[in-house]
Amino acid sequence: MIGDANVVQADIMASDGVVHKIDAVLLPAADLYETIDQHGDLDKFQKMLKRANLEDNLEKKPWTVFAPNDRAVDKANDNPLKAALLALDENGVTKYHLSDIAAWSSAELSVFEDNFSVKTFQGDEFLIDKKDGELEIKDGVGETAGFKEVDILTCQGYLHVIDKVLFYDDADGSDGARATTIGIAAGAVALGAALL
Repeated sequence: MIGDANVVQADIMASDGVVHKIDAVLLPAADLYETIDQHGDLDKFQKMLKRANLEDNLEKKPWTVFAPNDRAVDKANDNPLKAALLALDENGVTKYHLSDIAAWSSAELSVFEDNFSVKTFQGDEFLIDKKDGELEIKDGVGETAGFKEVDILTCQGYLHVIDKVLFYDDADGSDGARATTIGIAAGAVALGAALL
């Protein structure tokens, strides 16, 4: 297949190349941000991109975007610790879902070695692995995300929809405000548990 078209006759030789006959008209891929905006299950991620002022960045280079669906963002916001991290560092967390190294399809990601490291636009990395033949992501805090939809082709690269918000590790404690927020959130969770 090529896009939504099937090849009905391949390798028709011509004096200046090769022709493949297909059964549908090919249309150019849509813009990446526009595709996210119109997806239907990425409204919350689209708002994260907008608040992080990343719309213009997405037009300028090849990208691979690992976009958490709406349920994944809701689930993160239902967790007091993750909600606090999102509130404090939404820009960094959003950038952690983007890679500007290359535009990778799921087929390309599948042929890399296990625990392939993906450098993100935020600067940290996460790992792509395979479990029972299925791709999964291991983020910087050791949590695993699965792929819900892959290979949405856009003008600027590939969009993959995932089932979890990814977080990066800040274990070196260099960001004091982030560490303070983690401490406050963890204390609130502990207090809530003690009061039950």
